[in-house]
Amino acid sequence: MCELCPAHWSLMVVLLQPVDPKTDPQVIEAKHLLSRKQQLLDPETGTLKKYDDAVVALKAKVKETEGEDMREAIQDKINAWFIANRSPETGEYPDLPDVDAGGSKSILNPPLPTLEELLADDPAAGGKDGKGKGKPASAKPAAKDGGKGGKDAKKGGGKGDGGEPSGATETISSSFIPLIEASVAEYIGKWQERPAPSGPSWEQQYDAELLKDELRPLVFEEIRQQVDEEMTCLLANLKELVAAEAAAKAGKKSKKKGGKKGKGKKEKGKKEKGAGGAKGKKKKDPTADRSMESLFAELASNGVLTRIPRVELADYLGGYSYMGATLEKAGIIPDPSLAQIRHAVTEFGILPLGSQSVHPRLPHIKSILLYGAPKTGKTMLAQAIAHLSGACFFDLSPRNTDGHYPGKAVAMLLHMVFKVARTMAPSVIYIDEVEKVFVSDKKKAKEFGGQEPFSRIKKDLLRELKALGPGDRVLVMGCSREPWLAAKKDEKAFMGTWGKTLYLPLPDYASRRLIWPGLFARHGGKLQYDFDLSTLAQLSEGYSAGALDAVVAGLMTPARRERLKIHPVDIPEVLQWLCRVEPVSPDLDEQLHKWMDKTPAMAAIKGAAADKPAAAGDKDKKGAKGDKKAAAGSKKKKK
Repeated sequence: MCELCPAHWSLMVVLLQPVDPKTDPQVIEAKHLLSRKQQLLDPETGTLKKYDDAVVALKAKVKETEGEDMREAIQDKINAWFIANRSPETGEYPDLPDVDAGGSKSILNPPLPTLEELLADDPAAGGKDGKGKGKPASAKPAAKDGGKGGKDAKKGGGKGDGGEPSGATETISSSFIPLIEASVAEYIGKWQERPAPSGPSWEQQYDAELLKDELRPLVFEEIRQQVDEEMTCLLANLKELVAAEAAAKAGKKSKKKGGKKGKGKKEKGKKEKGAGGAKGKKKKDPTADRSMESLFAELASNGVLTRIPRVELADYLGGYSYMGATLEKAGIIPDPSLAQIRHAVTEFGILPLGSQSVHPRLPHIKSILLYGAPKTGKTMLAQAIAHLSGACFFDLSPRNTDGHYPGKAVAMLLHMVFKVARTMAPSVIYIDEVEKVFVSDKKKAKEFGGQEPFSRIKKDLLRELKALGPGDRVLVMGCSREPWLAAKKDEKAFMGTWGKTLYLPLPDYASRRLIWPGLFARHGGKLQYDFDLSTLAQLSEGYSAGALDAVVAGLMTPARRERLKIHPVDIPEVLQWLCRVEPVSPDLDEQLHKWMDKTPAMAAIKGAAADKPAAAGDKDKKGAKGDKKAAAGSKKKKK
């Protein structure tokens, strides 16, 4: 055994001493790692839980903010593919690729051509149009002159033209340098200009923008699959239309051939042919020789097919009528509440249009009339129905179509609108000031103004509306602020046109309490907690929701929004703007209620309400007669 110096003995003593776990750096580091793992994996507040929640929230946000743009981009590319691959001879559209083959993926991201395809299409490389077999033109002469040259080349032993060795050096490729370069490029692109996370580095906080970049392909794929289903339905409708047009053309040709054969017949045969021609005129399609794209483009260029703003049904603010049941018990029929209007619009408009499975199960309603005072939300509800059901929006309002399709050409306009609406279903056909369409009095019609009379679309509108079948997801929506203008003989036709009539009343006290805070929030403001909302709702009685919106829009300017924290909104400030807006006149409201009493729905409600007291009165009369008979019988017994 070798002898150790005193320094070695002291080192061994230190190493052999027991280590305190509280001060051991390895134990402390292990504890830190364990606590960090627990914090990361905590099922309630851990980093992984936060990440999973963020994935769900950010995915919904990407879908909400960018989903519509993705949908439009996909639809545009698929439509362009349909047009490019449509048969020029028959007009038939190609089928979408199968789901197993990726659906529209091959349309959105077509595969790159292979080398063989490029060589086959390149005539210089001896492809389809080239005469050679893939060799350059100078190959043969070089081969002829290369008899001796080949031998010299062999003798030269790899030397150049002058017999000197070539200066080319062989390079050895590296397998890890490309990986390093890719990692550096990724770091520069993602992390170099990005600020460091706010928390500790070990928490591994996610970056919202990078996470959105990873979620966009997933959202895009989901929307692509939805668009594929929609385009499949649209393609089926287009193919049916093309088949119908082809059948119509074939029918015309057969009629012409039959006419040539029957030229030598007598007058009886001519009469029969004339009768058959009269029947064929009813079924004749004046746009049979035109494609659906051309009709769609024409309506869009003339402003008939319009793009609507993003309107939600929740934007139609208002609550329930809490006094409705009490008034009904007292024999008073109350106005519908704004919440009931939302429910009716959902039931009769959004659900039948938006769902193919719900549409056949509900009563077939072709048309809905929304009537009420100005600025009560009639146009907003029509746009909300179209937006929430994903429908095309056709504006057939007389003022919108004035100057377009003059004279008899208006029949072509109505035909095109309803033809495109059926093909591009679901569709909403919107007509503002629709009561003026049914006014036949020429003196009244001149007061409306315009180049063309408003009633010019009435005849064709009623004919096209009658032709709508249960399977057509097309809804005609009329808006009226003066429905009583269609009076006398026009009133019956006007009321009989609509499957449902909905009266949009002025907001009551409960609804105004909801409307005021909602409008301030919509325009970037907020009312204080102690704001006297009850007084403001009481003072704003008789105003429409649109008038209240104009008040808040005028008040909440950008400069006023910046001063909200210092000077909150108070009632005197709101009243200054409220005085600038006209309320709905009581005469107008009374006329609307009088016309509402004439509608078939209100007549049925009033008739049912009148039957109850009458039945109770009959019972009372019967009871009184019975009492009289009983009294007479008791008198006889006493005698």
